[in-house]
Order: sequence, then structure tokens, then C-alpha cells
Amino acid sequence: MTPSLLLLLLPLLASAEASFCNATEECLVRVRALVPESDRFWFGDRWSQACSTPPTTRRHLLTYNSIACFNPRELQSYTSLGSRLFRVHTYSAGYLRNLRFFPRISFAVKPGSYRACNHDFSVAPSVKKLSAHPEMEPAEAFVLRDAPDISWPEMHAFDAYVVLLLDVGFGRVHFLAYNFPHNTTIVTPYEPPENFRSTPNPVALLVFKPDPHRSLDSAELKQAVEGEKPFDLSAFMLRHGLENGESPDPSLRGLGAALALPRRSFSSSVGLTVPDVRAPRK
Repeated sequence: MTPSLLLLLLPLLASAEASFCNATEECLVRVRALVPESDRFWFGDRWSQACSTPPTTRRHLLTYNSIACFNPRELQSYTSLGSRLFRVHTYSAGYLRNLRFFPRISFAVKPGSYRACNHDFSVAPSVKKLSAHPEMEPAEAFVLRDAPDISWPEMHAFDAYVVLLLDVGFGRVHFLAYNFPHNTTIVTPYEPPENFRSTPNPVALLVFKPDPHRSLDSAELKQAVEGEKPFDLSAFMLRHGLENGESPDPSLRGLGAALALPRRSFSSSVGLTVPDVRAPRK
């Protein structure tokens, strides 16, 4: 299979793109380079060193942080973005060989207030739009409360893509639609990402080019993303024919994704973007 991922959130679209990459090819090169890194996100090497062994001594128990160490059991052995997305212990560059574009994801930023930990917090953003990319400053979930705008330079009005927004850290789907962008059918409405830990959590935006000879069914897609267990991207792709697409390459021809949320990750094989989400203030 072939995945792809991209960005983190930045204050302005122009500055966000410029800070990470300028042209599509450059974006893809940089995305391919960050996907295998096992020390970039909270679930990587640092988690393995601090949390993989339960506390056995009083001293260890005093320093053990059960919140920071929480990691879904099914995902604990996957320490890089690539291995976690595809659930493979040995990630290779071949998983992204069909990465075609770098999706852009941006959020309209609005002032407002929210209540947390028995306190009211007011948010007065200094910008009106945030764009996401892998090197952006982490964004608070409240800022991302409205559904984002998703596009990429190679997109055509009558294309039909599957778009998936995935919390890579915890394996939760925050948005799923097909026939995007012309006759979009939303399977899972947008749900803002959340983060309870002090370190950013990545979210990945994945875009797939499905097999044109295969019909997608809303009920089947919805059933595939529901449930308590972490979402299995590889199984989802195989079940719905998203590993082939239209490319002559037999391995994951139709996956595209973009990274767009602050340190929450997501990825796919045609285009990919990965942003980071910061925990709310307390």
C-alpha cells in the first residue's frame, strides 16, 4: 500500500506553505522524509523509553505519568507516522511511492469562548485563517471547531475522491466523505480533534482516488469507521478497493492525502497532510 501525509497549522495560508514547502514535488519529498521518523510524535521513541514497561518500583511509580503514557494497546508497537498509519513494524519508502499531491487544509478562525476545568476561556485570534502543515505551531482544538476547506492544485471540479481525516495518535476518524469535491457525500461529519495530553497529537488528512469501476456505499463505509477499536487504515483500504485506484502501479494506486491539523496526524497514498493539535488550556 502507499500512503501520504503533510502539514501542521500555521497562521496564514501563504506563510504556512512557504515555511514547509513551495512546490508540490518539494512538499512530497519532505513528507516522505518525515513519515518514517520514530522520534517526531508523542507515540515514538520517547514513549517507548518512558512508558513501555509498567512501573515495578515505588520510585518508578512516582515518576510514571499514566496520562502521558496512555497509548491504545493495538497501536503501541508503531512508533512512526508511517508504521502507525499502515500498522507495519517495518515501514519502507514503498508505502508512499504513489503519493501524487500535497492537499491543502485551512480553517476559518473565529473568536469565541469555552469552558474547561471550571473556568471560562476567551479566544480572540489575531488571524482569520489557519493553514496546516507538518511544521506548523500546534493549534488548539477550539480554533479547529468548524469544518476546514480542503483543496490541492491538481484537483479538478468533476473528480471523485475519498477524503479521510484521521487522528493518528488514537486511531479515530474525524471526517469521511466520498465523491469529493463535485458531488460530495459525507459519511462521517467533521468532528474537531481533541487532545488531553500536554504534547501535540497529529492528525492526518488522507485522499484516495477510488477504482472508477467500483461503487462505494455510505452504509458500508460508515460501518467500517464505527466502533471502539482504533481505526485500521490498511483494512479499510483493502475492503473498499482503495489500494488500487487508476494508476498502473498495482500497490495502492489511488491514495492521496494532506496534513493539515496541528500535530494530529493523517495520511494517504495520493495526497497527505499532517497537523498538530494542542491540548486546551486549563
